[in-house]
Amino acid sequence: MHEIARFLNHLNRDGRVFMTPTNYQGNPAIRAAFSNWRTVSQDVDVIWQALCDSFAGYSREG
Repeated sequence: MHEIARFLNHLNRDGRVFMTPTNYQGNPAIRAAFSNWRTVSQDVDVIWQALCDSFAGYSREG
């Protein structure tokens, strides 16, 4: 869970998205609740880009 918390700290600091840690079937996971009646495909693109950018930065930090 420590690695997920570290990644989420990096992701949420960016400000484009906000995700939280959770457990799914006993395994650490990331909760990404972003779907509602106002969600459009561009929103998903922003989320995906934020995840990719944050993972790249997280990976560099080691």
